[in-house]
Amino acid sequence: MSSNKEVIYIDMDGVVANFPKKWEAMYGKSLDLYHIPPTPPGFYRDLELMPGSYIAVEFLCKYFDVYFLSTAEWDNISSWSDKRIWIEEKFGKLAHKRLILSHDKSLHIGKYLIDDRAIESNLNFKGKFIHFGSAQFPYWASVIDFIKEDNKELFSNKELP
Repeated sequence: MSSNKEVIYIDMDGVVANFPKKWEAMYGKSLDLYHIPPTPPGFYRDLELMPGSYIAVEFLCKYFDVYFLSTAEWDNISSWSDKRIWIEEKFGKLAHKRLILSHDKSLHIGKYLIDDRAIESNLNFKGKFIHFGSAQFPYWASVIDFIKEDNKELFSNKELP
């Protein structure tokens, strides 16, 4: 850990990177988050940012030790380097040396994991799991509101957006 701040892990695909939009444009059908076939090489290089994600990450970095925790495709070797390049291009110094690629997110310990998939390793995360895109957390604003409410002591006496 690089500071005395608590750790937040943020997934990439479907949370900060608009994977579903590109998937639907390429394949003409909705993405099934629980049965994702391999993507072609280069798929991750030009994903758009999810609405509100940059501002949310910038805000969270002021108060937490933020890491991007993503799973790269085993069968698409370019996904490993593509995710690294994408995160640097989209988040710059906010993401410098803050990308972790892991196939089991339950191995990591932090205050929060923000992810769009309610799979076993995410549900077993050692901290609070925030299910991005769910009814409770449909957008970044709802995630930020929850984190502010859950950390009142951290945000008391501070101006908030």
